[in-house]
Amino acid sequence: MTTPTITILCGAGGVGKTTLSAAFALSQARRGEQCVVVTLDPARRLQTALSLAAPLRNTPTLLREFPDSSGALYACMLDSREMWHSFAALLPHRAREALLSNHFFQTLSSKFGGAHEFMALELVARLVSEGRFSYIVLDTAPTEGAHGFLSAADRISDLLSSRIYSVAMSMADHATKLGRGVGLVTGWVTRGLRGKLEGLIGKDEATAIFEFFTLFEPLRGEVLTRAERVKDLLQQRASLMLVTTADSRGVATLRDFVQLSLPIDSIVINRTRYLEKRDQGAVAPQKSLVTTLLSSFQEANREGRSEPIRQLLSEELMRITLEEECVQSVQRHFSAQIVLIPDMTRLDDQAALVESASLSFS
Repeated sequence: MTTPTITILCGAGGVGKTTLSAAFALSQARRGEQCVVVTLDPARRLQTALSLAAPLRNTPTLLREFPDSSGALYACMLDSREMWHSFAALLPHRAREALLSNHFFQTLSSKFGGAHEFMALELVARLVSEGRFSYIVLDTAPTEGAHGFLSAADRISDLLSSRIYSVAMSMADHATKLGRGVGLVTGWVTRGLRGKLEGLIGKDEATAIFEFFTLFEPLRGEVLTRAERVKDLLQQRASLMLVTTADSRGVATLRDFVQLSLPIDSIVINRTRYLEKRDQGAVAPQKSLVTTLLSSFQEANREGRSEPIRQLLSEELMRITLEEECVQSVQRHFSAQIVLIPDMTRLDDQAALVESASLSFS
C-alpha cells in the first residue's frame, strides 16, 4: 500500500489559501503524483477555485490526468455528517439505527466542538487506506483550523480515556442495567449523579446521552486505534505550509500563528507586488520598482497633480512598507522556506510558480 506524503495548508480567511491548495495539488499531479486535494473548510471555496459545477463530496473526484508524467489530480470535500454516518456503519444494524436516531448523536455529529476535526482525521485515514494516492493536500479552515486538526487525535484520545468518560459510562451502564454489576455504594453515587443531570437538562436529554454512550462504547477501541494511526502518519509524513498576504491582514495572521507555535515548514506570501527573491534566499522589495514609484510620487507633488493620483501613489508606498514588515516578521519568527506568489488569478500560473519553487516534501 502506498504511504502518501501530506501537506497541510493553513492561514487566515481571505488570503487565497484554498486557491493555493488547488495550485499546489496541481503542481504535484504534474510531477507524476496521484494527488488529491481535500478541503476541510465547510465553505465551498475549493469548488469555486477549481471552477467545478458539481459540488464535491467525501469521495474523491478525478479532475485531470497527465499522461506524460502518469500523474492525476483529484479533489474532495469533507462532509462531516456523512462521515459520522459511515463511521456508525461499523456497528450491527440495530445498534447503528439506534445510534443514528439518537438525539445526542445528531447534535454531536453536526455541532459539537471537535467533531468536525475528528471526522477530518477519519477522512484522511480512509484516503490513506485506499492506497491509491501518493500525495494528499489538505486545505484547513481559517487560522486555528490546522491546530484543531493536528490536535484532534490527542483530544479524542484524552476524552475517551478521561475520568469524565468513565463516569458517563458508569451512569449509562447503571441506567441500562438497572444497577446490575454495580456495587451498593457505587450505585447510590451513580443514581445521584444521574438525578442531578436529569434535573439540569431534563430526563429525555439525559436518557439520550446515556443511550449514546452505551451504543458508542463498542466503537471506542476502534476510534482510539484510528486516531493514533493518523497521528503517527501526520508526525512522519506531514508538512505544514502557512499561506499569508503581504498586507495588514497578513501581518496579523503571522502574529496569530506565532502564538499557536505550529511547526511551519514553508511560508507562501501571496498576492505580492514589490517583493523579489535575491541571492541566498533573501526577500526584499524590488529596488527598480520602489525607485520608480518614489520618483512618480515626487513628480506628482511637484506638478500639483490631482489628489486621486497622489492618494494612489501614497497607498502603493504604504503597500511597500507592509510587504517589508511582513517579510521581517516571517524572518524573525520562522525558519521556513519562503515562496512569493505575485498578484494573479489563473490557477495554472500559480501552479507553475509553486512548481518552480521546488516545494515538495516527499
